[in-house]
Amino acid sequence: MQKILSLIDRLLHFLLITTVLLLIIPVSLQIFSRFTELIPRYMWTEEMSRFFFVWLIMLGATLGVRERLHFDVDFFAKTFTSRNPCASATQPNSDVGFFSRHSLLGH
Repeated sequence: MQKILSLIDRLLHFLLITTVLLLIIPVSLQIFSRFTELIPRYMWTEEMSRFFFVWLIMLGATLGVRERLHFDVDFFAKTFTSRNPCASATQPNSDVGFFSRHSLLGH
């Protein structure tokens, strides 16, 4: 199991690096075509850069959660620290889950 997780981790790192490198191409084309007349203005560069940027965020968030580099929302958790340390550890995650569920379902 550890080998599989290590392989997935290396694959995610590779995909993240590849996405960053591929994002450079349409953004550079946009910049050069906007400020010079050497390159025609391509319409697909904006959409492609947005596509790569979304994938960059998703892959980066996946790696951040995997390596425990993501941030915790601890605004309300500090009030529970003195009363119940277990609640202060789980409260931010349950709050995020609650707001995510209501944002996705719309209820």
